[in-house]
Amino acid sequence: MTIPEKLVHSLIDPGQLEPELLEKIAKLSQQNLTWLSGFCAGLVQNKAISVASITNRPDIKQSPKLSILVLYASQSGNSQAVAGSLAESLSNKGIQYDLKACEDLKTRQITNYSVILMVASTHGEGEAPDNVIDFHEFIRGKKAPKLTDTQHAVLSLGDSSYEFFCQTGKDFDEAFSSLGSKPLLARVDCDLDYEDPSEAWITDVISKIDSLQSLETTSEQQLAEPIPISSAVSLTSISNLSGITSSKQIYNKKHPYIGKVLTLQKLTGRGSVKETFHVEISIEGSGIEYKTGDALGIWALNNSELVDEILNISNLDGSHNITLNNQTYSLREALIEKLEITQISKKLLSSYNALIASEDLTTLLQGNVKEYIENNQLIDVLIDFPVQLTEQQLVELLSAIKPRVYSIASSQQEFEDEIHLTVDVVSSKNKNGARCGLASNYLVHQLEEDAEIAIYLDPNPNFRLPAPDVDIIMIGPGTGVAPFRAFLQEREATDAPGKNWLFFGNPNFNSDFYYQVELQKHLKSGLLTHLDVAFSRDQPHKIYVQHRLLQQAQQIW
Repeated sequence: MTIPEKLVHSLIDPGQLEPELLEKIAKLSQQNLTWLSGFCAGLVQNKAISVASITNRPDIKQSPKLSILVLYASQSGNSQAVAGSLAESLSNKGIQYDLKACEDLKTRQITNYSVILMVASTHGEGEAPDNVIDFHEFIRGKKAPKLTDTQHAVLSLGDSSYEFFCQTGKDFDEAFSSLGSKPLLARVDCDLDYEDPSEAWITDVISKIDSLQSLETTSEQQLAEPIPISSAVSLTSISNLSGITSSKQIYNKKHPYIGKVLTLQKLTGRGSVKETFHVEISIEGSGIEYKTGDALGIWALNNSELVDEILNISNLDGSHNITLNNQTYSLREALIEKLEITQISKKLLSSYNALIASEDLTTLLQGNVKEYIENNQLIDVLIDFPVQLTEQQLVELLSAIKPRVYSIASSQQEFEDEIHLTVDVVSSKNKNGARCGLASNYLVHQLEEDAEIAIYLDPNPNFRLPAPDVDIIMIGPGTGVAPFRAFLQEREATDAPGKNWLFFGNPNFNSDFYYQVELQKHLKSGLLTHLDVAFSRDQPHKIYVQHRLLQQAQQIW
């Protein structure tokens, strides 16, 4: 075990111990905690223990060094987060590694590693994330180096509703193999609910890495005689030392924060073809810290009326108990709280067809299935291809409900205890009736002000304001203006000297000019240097944001 110098100094001066270090301490093994408790007891007795005497002890052998590269290709931050979790797991095992984004890796450096652990997202229709296109092309091209002394493992993140599901991960896996690398594990392809399979993949990777190292040389087995324990010192007593506060609550997708809806304000006016709302959510007392450019994940519930309609059409008993992830729920409860019913996928249709063997559905699956997926929901599948299922069969067809993510439309510099969103209500009609989106309908039609809502922060490190003195051009039609509202608030709050130019577009000036008063105020104050708007339906010929950009082409250039 190697004690980080920062941790050692913090223990010598307890007032410097940060919450993040407390979390790391909590993850130590029982043997390491025992050693650490003795060390702390020594401090209580004013024993002089230097950093060098700990970190350079000759009787503590280091684990053999594998040259491990943790590599990620991330568009919105999910792959980066999974790679970070993998890196943390490696650290907890005392395994050394390098963590790099694809765009930060010098191409020839890839031959320096004996193990490549890749996490890759697919963007759009099977495309590599924008900032890794060069590396993606290089590793598949003629100039890519041989990797005959390398092993690799690939985790792919994607969306099965797209035709080229997890294509980027498949591309990297195939490229590594074609260059001579041997699979450490078979590639794992994850759908939108990637958390559980990614955790299982990390566990398998760690197990494989362990098998590449001699178990006898792991740090826990190499600890020499521990420092004698002269008094019992627990983590609780460490955290209660003078100047140390206990670690703050960590909220994430699996452990969301329960916020409160403060405001639901309609932004669109009479006659608008859209229904758009400004939503304000309280995070007071949560300790949540967000940055402009980040997004907010929302755990929504399915509409109970839609669920009852599904139960009626499928002739199933909503009170019937079903099993889901080794838990028991009533079918109605599972459909409202646990299962995805407003989005369908080719996987769902294929599984459904395996049960009913429908010629019509088979034909659909062989043809333009994408259009059907985009315009229909579970209830339409049950209407269009009727068959009597059991309650458990229906449950096993469906995937877990997924959170919906919205750009944050506020700056914490301006609204310390609030998060604002700009939400378009998703609705459409098909041959069977009206269909609504999950989260937008939940937010503005099922909730009221003061209602509780489960949320979590979804950081987006690739979408940030530049340095305060750098000029920016923001292109935000429709609800795309949301993050730029936050950018403007941030620049106003920090007195940033950079110029700010916004392009905004929507159908009509009178009904769809979101945040009009705010933007005109910013224009008057000089915070907004330029504001170019395009209202497409206010004249016979359509004018869109791209037309305004062309009109300003010379100045933009």
